[in-house]
Order: sequence, then C-alpha cells, then structure tokens
Amino acid sequence: MKPIRLLAAAPVLLIMTCSLFTVCGDRTQKVSDADLRREKYKFESVMAAKLVVYRRSLHQMNARAENASSQFKVGTDQQSAELERQLAAAEKNLTALDASSKQGWIDMKPGLEHAFDDLGKSFEQATARFNTPLMH
Repeated sequence: MKPIRLLAAAPVLLIMTCSLFTVCGDRTQKVSDADLRREKYKFESVMAAKLVVYRRSLHQMNARAENASSQFKVGTDQQSAELERQLAAAEKNLTALDASSKQGWIDMKPGLEHAFDDLGKSFEQATARFNTPLMH
C-alpha cells in the first residue's frame, strides 16, 4: 500500500516544485545552476577516484620495481618520477577545480579531461612496461 501512496503523491510534489520555480523567478537559471553543481560534483568525484586508483597503481609498480633487475630499475625510477609529477599536477588541478566558480569550472573541464586522459595513457604505458619479461 505504501508504494501506491507514494506514487499518488508524486504529481502533487511535481506541481509544488513547478510552483516554487515559478514563484522564485527565472527557473531555467536555477535548474541550470543546480545541474552545473551536480555535474561539477560528479566530475570531481570521478577524477578523485581515478587519482586514488593511479596512486595505488604507482605504489604497486614501485613495490614490484624493488624486486626487479638493476637494468630495469633505471628506467622505472625515471618513469615513476614522471608519473609522480603528473599525479601531483592532476591533484593540484583538481584542487583548483574544487575552488572554481561556475564559469571557471566550465572553462577548466576540457583541459582537465585532456590532462587525465594523458595521465591514464602514461599509466597504461607504465603498466605495460612492468609486465615485460625483464622483471626477475
């Protein structure tokens, strides 16, 4: 019975919501602002989760490199340092995104997407290298 009551209340809630936007004024602007906030939050959450995964992958790669041959370690140390630099830059950009305004977020999004794509490609290359038979 409860689901039916909830279903019956949905049109009333819809009417109240529409009335609220009409009373509040420019409803498209309010919806747009809310949508932008949700989109920004979702984007930040996804990028933060990617950073956690990349950070964990880097830690695992460094742990594996400790057991590798000295010849292999030379290249992995350089690659690890570059990945660490890219991760730090991505974290800095994500912090800047968090502090950005609505227009700033819109302007920053394409650059951040590109930076995270590049970071992902770097990690794919590093992972491929760590799966080579040079490791002992």
